[in-house]
Amino acid sequence: MADRYKAFAVVLHAIQWDTTNEAAIQVLVDNNAVVAGSDITVSTPFGDQTAANGDWIFKEDVNGNYGAVADAVFDVTYILSPASSPSPGSNPSDKRRKG
Repeated sequence: MADRYKAFAVVLHAIQWDTTNEAAIQVLVDNNAVVAGSDITVSTPFGDQTAANGDWIFKEDVNGNYGAVADAVFDVTYILSPASSPSPGSNPSDKRRKG
């Protein structure tokens, strides 16, 4: 029988893409994003990842990798860290992700 494993907790900074916050996202991903219509595409070491309006752009604390996550996946995967310091351009009053 295979052993069960649990992933280590990953701390990340994230901003929800709303089509008006490109500047904040560019700061988060070191200017590696391109907007096309209402989508934003982030260039990552693993290939381009595209986020639609309402999806999340993140940057991991551990290794600095960044990418995009669909809102539905983000909602069930991440909670606001109690020791969270807001990312540049994020809205610190948005507590809907608080666990």
